[in-house]
Amino acid sequence: MKNIILGAALVLSATTTLSQEVCRNYTYEQNNLLQLAFDRGVGHDYAYTLAAIVQQESFIGDYVVRINPFDKGGAYGITHITLSTAKDLTGAGHWEGRKVVEMLVKDDGYALDLAIKKLLKVQGRSKTFFQLWGNYNGAGPASRKYAGKILKHIQQFKRCKVFYLDDNLNIWTGNTST
Repeated sequence: MKNIILGAALVLSATTTLSQEVCRNYTYEQNNLLQLAFDRGVGHDYAYTLAAIVQQESFIGDYVVRINPFDKGGAYGITHITLSTAKDLTGAGHWEGRKVVEMLVKDDGYALDLAIKKLLKVQGRSKTFFQLWGNYNGAGPASRKYAGKILKHIQQFKRCKVFYLDDNLNIWTGNTST
């Protein structure tokens, strides 16, 4: 009997430890960005996808990083869209690149809208969400690895109830640390 109780206590302890490891607390800024991404993505069935992209691309610990100078000539905004992709999606010319970069870094809504545009663009060659996530990031083995990371973020969001929909008010809420 003692062995059963001890075994149950160990399982409960391990489960509690595992759930603490899996469910992270976000800073106030990170939580607001996730909620903004989730909200922007709802109309296209990209709510979790967009939030996961934001987490993957711009969250480093408790920090939000909006510039990655090492990604194909620079990636910008909370969705880390490359300058060449942003110019392609907006029709901006060579000399308008600086303004596009400025908008991506300063305006999170703009960065999310461009990410949605890119997702819609690659949706045509994607049969599954997993392929969509990979195609968002590129092609080849690296894109499959990226898609796997997006999937893990989405699973964590759902398991930890980071977002939920209020049936009456359509308000997005989630867990935060203050």
